[in-house]
Amino acid sequence: MSGYLLITFFIAILTWWSIWYGIMYYLFRRTRTSWLEKISSLELKASRIIHEANIYSSTLINEAQKKIEQKEEQKIKEREHHAKKLDLQLQKIFDKETIIDKKRDELETREKKLKQDYDALAIRAHDIDKQLELIAWMTQNEAKQEIFRRLESMLTKEKADFVEKFSRIKKEEAEKEARKIIAQALPRVAWDHVSEYTITSIDIPNEDFKGRMIGREGRNIQFFEKVTGCELLIDDTPGIVRISSFDHEKRYLAAETLKALIVEGKMNPYFLEKKYKELSEWFETMMTEKGKDVLQSLWLGMMHLWLMTMIGKMSLRYSYGQNLLSHSIEVAKISEALGVELGIDASLAKKAGLLHDIGKIAVQSGESHALVGGDILRQYAMDPHIINAAESHHGEVPMINEISWIVTAADAMSGARPWARFSSKDILLEKMTEMEKTIMNIPNVHKVHIMQGWREIYVFVNPETTKDEDLDDFLRIVATTIEEKLDYPWIIRVSMMREKRLMTFLK
Repeated sequence: MSGYLLITFFIAILTWWSIWYGIMYYLFRRTRTSWLEKISSLELKASRIIHEANIYSSTLINEAQKKIEQKEEQKIKEREHHAKKLDLQLQKIFDKETIIDKKRDELETREKKLKQDYDALAIRAHDIDKQLELIAWMTQNEAKQEIFRRLESMLTKEKADFVEKFSRIKKEEAEKEARKIIAQALPRVAWDHVSEYTITSIDIPNEDFKGRMIGREGRNIQFFEKVTGCELLIDDTPGIVRISSFDHEKRYLAAETLKALIVEGKMNPYFLEKKYKELSEWFETMMTEKGKDVLQSLWLGMMHLWLMTMIGKMSLRYSYGQNLLSHSIEVAKISEALGVELGIDASLAKKAGLLHDIGKIAVQSGESHALVGGDILRQYAMDPHIINAAESHHGEVPMINEISWIVTAADAMSGARPWARFSSKDILLEKMTEMEKTIMNIPNVHKVHIMQGWREIYVFVNPETTKDEDLDDFLRIVATTIEEKLDYPWIIRVSMMREKRLMTFLK
């Protein structure tokens, strides 16, 4: 049974293999026929493409050969044409050379003839000179000397007249040019001068604020005057109040304090004193910033910090009623304009004009502000031209450069302008400053305020070294000192104050 199954299995395998082989053979034959047909088709197509390519390449080669032949023919024609042009140019050059040779021969002939004529004329001139010497009874050199002598005597007066006339013309032209330069320079430096001298006006938001400034029974206004040393003038003028003081720094600090209080809307003794102390501590910084603003407005570079502070402080100084900063800026602009017109370093002239009165900030009584200014500028290593301009603008030191002359002229133009300066108030301020210094030199004096245009003086003593019972004697000492050392045209009221404050903090 098992043998029968094995034979059956074997016969099935052979049958399946025969069928598979037949199918594969049939597919192979069919695929082979298809591929052979495709290959023959591709061979025919390739042979056709090759034939067409050969025809096309032959055509291109023929066309290229024709183009090459045409270009060669064209180049040959161009060469022939260029050769003809060269032949024509060479012929023209040859003809010109022939003409030049002919003209050179003619010139040589004329030159020989002219030389013969010149020699003949020279001989003739020599014969004439001999005849003239015989007629005049003098040689040729003697005749020249005689002519020169007569010409010299004739022209001496004319020469002197000409020199005088030329000098006068040049002087008139120089004066005219100077007037022109000044006339061109002055319109560029127009400067508005404010009449603020001893009074500063402050705008207020409304009329009710005046009552707050005065305070109950005048407490706020009295405290304001006590702290700042300036008078607060409140009248019927709408929208403004005025601060009065001869000391420009005190008036500036008082004005800034009042402006800050108006902005904050706080008007009482505590905030007033607090704000005044804050501004006093920042005073130097504010002056430095003002000096920087001035340098930027004049397009000048930054300087030493202390010099910029002094420039800012110029705004608080007056000379014969003229604001020192306004005067210095005006001199700087005039100096710059004159420097431009004269072809001198305009920037250096402008800087010298700005710093020419710097000594007025640090000068002491009896000293020359020009020399003090020169020492200050020398200390900060400024340009020698600027130093000499500051020292010499009042003639105390010789002027050694053009910048010094320009600054001196600009200073004179600024100060000599009508209504630019006046001296009566300046003299009064000098006396008030002298009085303040005299009182401050008395021992134990802490602070001095001069009020009411020199009619009232507040003297604050040091509470640590002075007692209340000593105030009467101390008041007599101050009064005696003022009477002996100072002249005054009216009655002065002197008020003595001793104030001691104690403070603690509760936690």
